[in-house]
Amino acid sequence: MGFGVFIQSMADPLVSVVTGTFNKAAYVQQTVESVLAQTFSDFEYLVVDDGSTDGTREILHAFGDRIRLVERETNSGVPGIPRNQGVLASRGKYIAFLDADDLWDPGKLASQVAFMEAHPEIPFSHTACRVIDASGVELRVRHEGVLPPTGNCFKALLNHCWITTSTVMLRRSLSEQVGGMLEDVQWRTGEDYEYYIRIAAHHPMGLLEGVLASYRSQGEGESISQESCNWKGMPEYVPVLLHLLEHPELWEGVADREDLRRALRANSLENGYFWLEHDRKDRARWFARTLLKHRMLEMSVFKLLLKSLR
Repeated sequence: MGFGVFIQSMADPLVSVVTGTFNKAAYVQQTVESVLAQTFSDFEYLVVDDGSTDGTREILHAFGDRIRLVERETNSGVPGIPRNQGVLASRGKYIAFLDADDLWDPGKLASQVAFMEAHPEIPFSHTACRVIDASGVELRVRHEGVLPPTGNCFKALLNHCWITTSTVMLRRSLSEQVGGMLEDVQWRTGEDYEYYIRIAAHHPMGLLEGVLASYRSQGEGESISQESCNWKGMPEYVPVLLHLLEHPELWEGVADREDLRRALRANSLENGYFWLEHDRKDRARWFARTLLKHRMLEMSVFKLLLKSLR
């Protein structure tokens, strides 16, 4: 999906903030207020409501012209669709994403813009964030101490998605080059991970110092764009790795097939045993069968399958 040609005028903001939301009435006011409270002011804020029915729109209307509200008549079911729609309607040199239940620290935009302006060779950056619960209580720092440093992050991303969408900022020129997030219905989850993998294959990624945002931990099946999703996408790593194996053009020249197979093996085994521990043998069995389907005929795979069949 291409975004076309962008021509910046004198009136265009430096940053476009994009939020997609669906039925987040409990959190969206705090989210919007955290953007409007930024110490950096040269931004526009686009909120794409994906057919909310719980009062989210009424909350958003109350902000008036402080936000640019895009209202979809029906829910898309795919988080990439409202995000892409927001990007298409935006005008800034930089694009920053914020999910509708997450929060920014007041200095987040100022710090990230300064980083991007100081490093023109880096088209994409993200930050560390804290994890909060539904009531906003801080639980921990997400991925504390293990975030890959600035540079080539492709192989690190194969093993785990270290990037939190609500901390991301990218140059519009990069957005135009790589296109948007996938919009097919199968990408009800994992669309952001696939997007970052696609970027990391050919571009360095920047990591800012410090914790500048809050990620709200939700239960299984919650998304910015639909009420539930297939458990096979939770977490999303395995479906994305399977997609990459089917599309070598996305990674040829920066990795080899065995790199992807190693990541697929590790993630599938980890997920399989996770579901065994939670007494969901049907889910564990899916991961074992996925590995066997890809001819990973190893003892660890057979052990997982046998345990899932008992």
